[in-house]
Amino acid sequence: MDEDAIRKTLEGVFREVFEDDTLAFADSLSNETVAQWNSLGHIRLVSELEEVFSVTFTLEEIESMTTAARVVALLRAKCGK
Repeated sequence: MDEDAIRKTLEGVFREVFEDDTLAFADSLSNETVAQWNSLGHIRLVSELEEVFSVTFTLEEIESMTTAARVVALLRAKCGK
């Protein structure tokens, strides 16, 4: 999966998990800028990412997911590009 496909898929995931149909995916999104990206939202995000992308994350990776840019980088590494 290339980075454009990852980003397009992520926008849908972020909109669903954070219950905001207007959310525009950008690298600058973070747990500080998205109100719903709290501890429960983070768990929901990780679970949905693992399901949608058919990957698993280590505890260290999960803890490092504090920005959309970091999520993209992790998925790019796990999805082959």
